[in-house]
Amino acid sequence: MVDADKSGKPKVTRYLNQISLDEAVATMRSSFVRPDGPNNRETVPLLDACGRISAESLRAGYSVPPANVSAMDGIAVKSADTVGATEQSPVKITNYLRVNTGNHVLPEYDAVIMIEDTWADGDGFLIRKAARPWQNVRAAGEDIKKGDLVIPAGHRIRPFDCGALGTYGFSEIAVHKVTAGLIPTGSELIKIGETPKPGQVVESNIPMAAIWLKERHAVPKIYPMTPDEPDLIRAA
Repeated sequence: MVDADKSGKPKVTRYLNQISLDEAVATMRSSFVRPDGPNNRETVPLLDACGRISAESLRAGYSVPPANVSAMDGIAVKSADTVGATEQSPVKITNYLRVNTGNHVLPEYDAVIMIEDTWADGDGFLIRKAARPWQNVRAAGEDIKKGDLVIPAGHRIRPFDCGALGTYGFSEIAVHKVTAGLIPTGSELIKIGETPKPGQVVESNIPMAAIWLKERHAVPKIYPMTPDEPDLIRAA
């Protein structure tokens, strides 16, 4: 509502209720729909997930490695077959499997001997040192086991998180989706691109706020400019 002062100029006599910053923040927080609601989450490709907030706990879809694998290039053997091997009394191994780094080590073998520590001898290899059980073998699930937690809910996704998520079976993930409404208020405001006349101001705060929100992966919803009328502002 407005009336006139002694000079006859209009004077504002009623304002919207002003509140403190803390009250304003509390009001905004209480107005948010539950972050775990169906309308406040979306599924995005892994390459678009960096910087987003995970909407649920993410667990490995499989073990890594999925089976015992070799940590070295060499031969997979039964450690029991190598007992007693020394420089002076080498042992010939004829039951073996040639493996490269990352190859599956079959269940019948429990050790890998580096190729540099073997000497070809006809149908087998000579070794001059006994192998320890599980030597140079990466056990199934050594990195992570199926069902282990990769990242918790409410976690801001970082680039190296995306690497882990891809390794452990995720091509897309559920993240929080936040929409924020922006209402430009002021009878003096005009749009960007228009030339202001005396008493007019180009509205630039809302675009700035919208860009800030987009950088934080929120969705800005910009409402029409609203004059300095309390009822219109409330209705907006």
